[in-house]
Amino acid sequence: MSDVTSIPILLDADTGYGNFNNARRLVRKLESRGIAGACFEDKLFPKTNSLHDNRAQPLADPNEFGLKIEACKDALRDPDFCIVARVEAFIAGWGLDEALARATTYADAGADAILMHSRRSDS
Repeated sequence: MSDVTSIPILLDADTGYGNFNNARRLVRKLESRGIAGACFEDKLFPKTNSLHDNRAQPLADPNEFGLKIEACKDALRDPDFCIVARVEAFIAGWGLDEALARATTYADAGADAILMHSRRSDS
C-alpha cells in the first residue's frame, strides 16, 4: 500500500507479535517500507479477538508493555514514526481507573498516542 499512496499509513500491529524483540523488529521493517506508524495493543500474545463475547481477554502487565513501547521507540530511525498504544482495559472488563493508569504508563514510556478500545458507547 505504501508504494501506491502518499497518505500516512498506521498499521494495526496487534500485540507486536510476541515480546519486545519481535515488536522492535516489526517497527524497523515498517519504517523501511515507508509506514507512518504502528498501533500496539496491550494484550498477551497470542491474543484473543476483542469482539468475541464471553472469552477471556488477558492483558499484558502494564509495566512490561511500557518496556515494549520503550524498546520500539529506541529502535526507531525515523523520529516521525508514530507509536500508538491501544488500551484494552475496557474490553477485558476493567474500569476507568485501570484504563487511565495503563494509558499514563504507556504515555510515560513514550507512546505518541493512546487509543482507548471499548465496545460500549458510555465507557
